Amino acid sequence: MDFKKLDGCIVQIESKRYGGHFIDSHHSRVAKCTGCSPSYRQAANWSKWKIRSRGGDDVSFESVRFPDHFLDMNTDKDEGNRHVQRITKSMTGQPESWGIFRIHGDLSNCMIQSMRWNDRWLDCHDTKKLLGTSSSNPPSGQPWASWQIAPPAEIHDSWEEVNAVSNDGDTVTMKATFTYTKGISNTSSSSFQFGMEQSIEVEANFEIPAFTSGSVKVGAKFSQNWENSSSETFTQGRELSLEVECPPKTKIILEQLIGTYGIWKVRGEYRIRDISLA
Repeated sequence: MDFKKLDGCIVQIESKRYGGHFIDSHHSRVAKCTGCSPSYRQAANWSKWKIRSRGGDDVSFESVRFPDHFLDMNTDKDEGNRHVQRITKSMTGQPESWGIFRIHGDLSNCMIQSMRWNDRWLDCHDTKKLLGTSSSNPPSGQPWASWQIAPPAEIHDSWEEVNAVSNDGDTVTMKATFTYTKGISNTSSSSFQFGMEQSIEVEANFEIPAFTSGSVKVGAKFSQNWENSSSETFTQGRELSLEVECPPKTKIILEQLIGTYGIWKVRGEYRIRDISLA
C-alpha cells in the first residue's frame, strides 16, 4: 500500500484484541491502550493520530494531542522483554527509525511492525499497556498484534437537493433567491463544540485522495471528490444566498455536495440544474 495517498489524514488505531480500546497519546508521554465509548470517540483527541507517509508501507504516527510528537518504539522495557512505547518529540518533524512502523495487511485488520527492531510488533498487552513484543515472523492471527486503523467517524457523502423553484408561465422569466448553508455544523445535541482542531481534522480527511478514490478501505464511503472544495467548506457553517433566473416552463434546482462525518455535517459546493416543464 502506498501511504502517500493517506499522508496527513487523521485516524484512530483500535485494538482488535480489546475492541473499543485505542492507542492513547497519554499525558504521561507513555502510550497506552485506553477504552473509549462510541459516543465520545469523535471528541477524544488523545486517541487521534496523523499518518505521516515514510514510503511504501511505512508510516509514522504523529500525536494530534501533542503535535510534533510521535509514537516511539523506545529502548525502555516493561513486562519482561517488551519495549515501552513513548510519545517523543521530533526536533526535525520527522522521526528516525524509532518512530517508523510498517503496516502489514488491510487497515481493517493489520499488524504494525517496528522499523527500529524488525522483530518487534505493537502489542495491546493484557495490562492495557502498549508494548513492542518480539516475534521473528509476522504474528498473523494473534489478537495481541491485530489492529484496525480508521477515521474517528464514518464518512458518507452525496449531492442533495436543497432548494428549487418552478416557472409554469409561458413568457416571463422569474427571479428567485435561494438560501443555503455552507460549512460545518453539529447535527447532534452533544456539547462537543466546533473549533480549529475539528476544522483541520475534517478538511484533512475529506481531501485525502485515497478516501475519495475508494482505493483504501478505512471507513470512508465517498462517492464524490472533495479535493477542489474551497476553504470555506471546512469552516463553521453560515447561511448564504444566491440569485437565480428561471425561464418559462422550467424548474431550477439547487443541489449541494453534503457529507457527514459522525456528528458533523459538511456542506460544500453547489451546482444548478434546470429541468424543462414543457
